[in-house]
Amino acid sequence: MVLVMLAMAVLLWPSTRSARRLRRLSGTPVRRWQPRATTPDALLIALGCVGGWVAFGFGGALAAGLVGAALRHRWRMKLRQRRQLAELEDLAEAVTGLVADLATGAHPVTAAEQAAQDAPACAAESLRLIATASRLGGDLEINPPQLRQAWHLTARHGVPLVATLTAVAQDLSHQATFTRAVQARLAGPQITAALLATLPAAALALGEATGAHPLTTLATTPLGQTTLILGALLTSTGLTWTTHLTHRVVPT
Repeated sequence: MVLVMLAMAVLLWPSTRSARRLRRLSGTPVRRWQPRATTPDALLIALGCVGGWVAFGFGGALAAGLVGAALRHRWRMKLRQRRQLAELEDLAEAVTGLVADLATGAHPVTAAEQAAQDAPACAAESLRLIATASRLGGDLEINPPQLRQAWHLTARHGVPLVATLTAVAQDLSHQATFTRAVQARLAGPQITAALLATLPAAALALGEATGAHPLTTLATTPLGQTTLILGALLTSTGLTWTTHLTHRVVPT
């Protein structure tokens, strides 16, 4: 039940696209929040290895390094997905604004350059390429492929640019909506994988509470050191594999 509620919360989280559009109309610079660590990842992993060495010796240092590397990979993949989704939404919004300008009769070069000035950097480059292609009348390698195909249809077959860009804007918007929905559906499995990865630590805590002293065994015996390294290897492998599985199904 908790996992279902968390997934619904992610799905229903309010979008900031309208707020960004209002800030652009008022002339306020648009800044998208992107989470980033205040401390370098490598330094955090190094500190974890030092702590593992102090508490459990060589096996603890190696175990901390393995788990830290898996967590680092998981966090970076999540940030990458957020950045890609943000860029996709920005591009869809920028193309929609360009279509609105073209529908009012603006020249493609003027409309594209104006839209590029109001758009974030990731979308502005594509709009500037459209303006350049409109000015020179040739074919340019415009990204993403939807924009490149739209321009080719206009340049080679005479299809009105406003018609092709309207279809592109709708396609990008639908793709962003679908991506966000997939991410919301994957919130439950991702939380489950994270909880399963913490079960070994819970088992160690239970063992200490019952007087079995598993931490002493892990820290002071060769068998314990081997078990600690093997457990960390399996845990980090599981985290990395589940991260790969849950991220590969998200369209980018």
